[in-house]
Amino acid sequence: MMNSKEYFDRTAKEYDEGYDGRFVRCMYPEIVRQVKELQGEDILDIGCGNGNVIKMLEAQRPGHYYGADLSREMLKEARKRVSKEVVLKLADAVDLPFDDESFDIVICNASFHHYEEPKKAISEMNRILRPGGALILGDPTLPLFRRLFNWALKWGKAGDVWIYGKKDILPLFRSGGFDILKWKRINYRAFIFQGRKRENHEGK
Repeated sequence: MMNSKEYFDRTAKEYDEGYDGRFVRCMYPEIVRQVKELQGEDILDIGCGNGNVIKMLEAQRPGHYYGADLSREMLKEARKRVSKEVVLKLADAVDLPFDDESFDIVICNASFHHYEEPKKAISEMNRILRPGGALILGDPTLPLFRRLFNWALKWGKAGDVWIYGKKDILPLFRSGGFDILKWKRINYRAFIFQGRKRENHEGK
């Protein structure tokens, strides 16, 4: 199976026109809408890809924006789209190069299903968020045949690891120190939820 870094390095330049880019586009407006409703200036997009979400947010909401992605080629594309003030970092979601409690809002869109160590990634999200900070996560899903699809992913070529549903992803985040505030299906193939870091939880 091709890993995610190899896949996105290879597809970075054509991402928006490819299947993946077309698929995730439906989640952008809802993510932007939810971020605009939240307080806080320091905002990180984990798995920022080519910077589409940050670009949209910069045009609609003031803030200090950061992006992290494990694909160097995707970050090159992001640099073309976002302003020079945006800080972009080459990084894995399980080892983020940011200090504890650095951010008010963390975004993770169409990235989580690529994570081979989801609990470690959740721990990192928790660690870098300030107490009471918000997480907005969007990801693809399947209402039917998800178990069979996940079994077949081992032969996939896009670096996908696991496609989640509501009943398996929300307990992961609750156990990782998040309270779930909102859940929304975008269409039959995607969801977005909003979590809040518990005030008394330390992501260690």
